[in-house]
This record gives sequence, structure tokens and C-alpha cells, in this order.
Amino acid sequence: MMELTPYVLVGVGSALGGVLRYGLSQFISAREEVGAFPWGILLVNVSGCLAMGVAFVLLERTPLKLLIMSGILGGFTTFSAVSLISLELFQRGRFDLAIGYVAASVIGCLVAVWMGILVTTALRGTPAA
Repeated sequence: MMELTPYVLVGVGSALGGVLRYGLSQFISAREEVGAFPWGILLVNVSGCLAMGVAFVLLERTPLKLLIMSGILGGFTTFSAVSLISLELFQRGRFDLAIGYVAASVIGCLVAVWMGILVTTALRGTPAA
């Protein structure tokens, strides 16, 4: 029988989390008007962060931590990991680092998505949206 290595645990969990994210966001988004507030992804991010907080306390010293926190919740929403790291910085009194990390994460990710769109559409020869 195959041993469940850390990579297998994270990989299986990530696949499950990704499917859950897609299913939940599609279920919610199917009930929204086009161009409406993105409730599906917001629900995924907030519920994933709530679950990350619960798992952090309950699974801190168990082998399930890799499967559930890094795997399922990491696949469900990486926003939960960003939020946990930010909270840990706040709890250690590193308000400067926490605020900087949140700002860099949000702004950096927005700029990265925008740059990815611009570069890819330029390489394909299609106008950017």
C-alpha cells in the first residue's frame, strides 16, 4: 500500500479543495446577474478563512494539518493562508509587517493579474479587456 507522503496529502487535498471552490462559486454565481457583486468568490474566501481559523486550532499538531490546511483549504482558497499569516503577524505585535503584507498581497496580486492579462493579450495579438 502506498504511504501517504506529505506531497500526496497536500495534492489530494488541493484537488478536493479546488473542486469545492469551483462548485460553490458556480452554484452562487449562477444565481447572480452578470456584472453583479462576486458573491460566490467572496463566500469561498470568507468561509475558507473561517475554516482555516478553526483548523489552525483543532489540527495544529496532527497529521491532518497537511491534508486539510495546506491541501483542502489551500486549494479552496489561498486567501485563507494570507489571512492566517497576517493575523499571526498582528498577534506578535508586528503591525507594520502585517499591514505591509496585507497591502502587498492585495495590491501585488491585482497588479500581477493585470500584468498577466496585458502581456498575454499582447503576445496573442488580441486587445486587452
